[in-house]
Formats: sequence, C-alpha cells, structure tokens
Amino acid sequence: MDRCKLSQENIKSVKYNKQKKAFLIKIKNLEEIDCWADLEIENLIVDSSPTTIGTENSVKISSKKTAVISIKETLVNEDLEKNPSVNLIVYSGERENSLVYTFKGNYLLKIETLSTLIYAIIISIIIILILIIIIIIKRRREDN
Repeated sequence: MDRCKLSQENIKSVKYNKQKKAFLIKIKNLEEIDCWADLEIENLIVDSSPTTIGTENSVKISSKKTAVISIKETLVNEDLEKNPSVNLIVYSGERENSLVYTFKGNYLLKIETLSTLIYAIIISIIIILILIIIIIIKRRREDN
C-alpha cells in the first residue's frame, strides 16, 4: 500500500518569482517515508491562451522535509494579472515511476520580484555604506 498521499495540507506556498521566471511551490512531506511528486499548473493564461505546464521529472521529497519545486515559465505582468490564482495538480507516490495519488487545488498566486539573496545583498551594501560614512565622520573630527 502506497503511503505517499500528498494533499492540500502539504502545500505551504505557491509563488511566481519574476527574477527566476518560475513558479516555486513549497511542499512539506509529513510522512515517515520519502515521497515523489510531479506537479502541473492547469489552465494557466499565457498570452491570452489557457495552457498546462509542469515539472519535467518527478521530484523526491525526503521524509519530514520541505522541498521547493520549480516550474519554469516566463510570464509578463499582463499574464500575472490574468492569473491571480492557479490550479495546481499534484501526483504523488512512494516510487518515482508510480505516482498513484492525485489531488487538485486552487491557490492564490504570490508574486516575488526579488529573491532573498538580492535583499541580503542590498542590506549588506547599505550597512557597508553607513560604516564608511561613520568612519569618514570620525576621521574628520579627529583631524579637527
């Protein structure tokens, strides 16, 4: 009996990252065993036409771990406006080539414009600039 029946409660977030030009779906495996999943986004409006996109291969989600699964698709702002939510289909199972469970869900689409790494770089640059300004001010005061 296959125990990898992923469901609505396993989906933690559905985002579109503009920088990566990809959907990022965060899934938590609550089972005591490793599970495999294959994802599709159904009826996605791209260039005013409905289309279905999905992962290229099944993805392993380790026991009690969370995986972020990527589905590449370039969307422009107009496409994003036409897709405030997405229809996600998840196929899952214990074996990569035997995904016996399926569930569908509709999820609000969150849009990410910058990745966490970019935010960290920007904050680091700001901190460095502040430190440089403080050092310059201290040196000027010492010179006077």
